[in-house]
Amino acid sequence: MANLDRCAGYATRGELGEPRLAMDRPECRFRGTTVSTTRIRVVVDLEIYDGKLAELEAIAKQMVAESQQEPGTLGFQFLLSADRTRCRLVEGYADQAAIAAHFGAPAVHQHIQQIIQVALPTRMEIYGDPGPMVAGMAADFAVEIFTAWEGFDR
Repeated sequence: MANLDRCAGYATRGELGEPRLAMDRPECRFRGTTVSTTRIRVVVDLEIYDGKLAELEAIAKQMVAESQQEPGTLGFQFLLSADRTRCRLVEGYADQAAIAAHFGAPAVHQHIQQIIQVALPTRMEIYGDPGPMVAGMAADFAVEIFTAWEGFDR
């Protein structure tokens, strides 16, 4: 069985610059039960700058409204810590096409620029295989990607 510490890793670039997941390495491919799911989830943690919660709230409302119109976006929820200083964005997509459509939308890039003015992204993780386009974007930002290993999804 593979050394899982080396296999649940960050997206990287291969020799030719192509995006690669740690699970693409032969020693990381699990040879037992496989998980068959196309769903992809994203978790983003943010530390809200002092006095910027109201601005983040306005950005979040706009992002939720826009994401709700995307047919392959299954969920898009901002969660706030009890002390209102940290926020977690949890996103869900039906498949690779849905996450690629979302990540490729011009509005998403505009919102990212708005968010970094009011909060510090401290972590971003992708759960599931997001496909080459999103994996390539993730590699540029050292986003950690976890591919399916064991379990089920309903």
